[in-house]
Amino acid sequence: MKRFWGLSVLAVCILGMTACTESDVIAVQVQLRSDLSGTVLVSSLMVPREGGPVERGSAGVAWDHRVNLVFSSGSFEQVSKLKVEDLTFSGGTMPDGFHYVVVTLPRGPQARWARTLAPLSAAERKKAAAAFDPENRLKRVGASVKLRVDLPAPAVGHGITPAVRGAEESVENTRAVLVLPLEVATGPGEPLKWHLTWQ
Repeated sequence: MKRFWGLSVLAVCILGMTACTESDVIAVQVQLRSDLSGTVLVSSLMVPREGGPVERGSAGVAWDHRVNLVFSSGSFEQVSKLKVEDLTFSGGTMPDGFHYVVVTLPRGPQARWARTLAPLSAAERKKAAAAFDPENRLKRVGASVKLRVDLPAPAVGHGITPAVRGAEESVENTRAVLVLPLEVATGPGEPLKWHLTWQ
């Protein structure tokens, strides 16, 4: 079921780009339950070196661009044990009854999570955008990573430290979203920490 949900998101993005944006292409989406277990859906880009069955079985067409959008989904028993490469999560309950989750995002050229989700050079990202949209309306496919956390209750506090230029954070009810440009994720700097709390 989760796999088909992911494919439907791709279809919406391609057929109009109205319900989602270029930042939805590369994403880590976490849905938390009240006991801090949950599910995770990760989408990443890959540029295949060879054509697939469609290309091999076609005629009368010169294929110019190709890109694979890969979806992986699964479940976890405790958010503090969840890791996507070196991107880590921690969470718990404070003495005052508030609950929290912290996402830690390493930065710099050694940050594995960013390069695993988007192992594309600038030239490859340009080709990926052309594969998604031959009319060249999309300019930054694969240039940012979206982190989305669906909390079990409305958020009462949130923030990212240290503050960095280009990071975009938004919270609406139970859904928290952070969009981070790849140049920020792979550039120099201390790890970023994204804090979310709810009651």
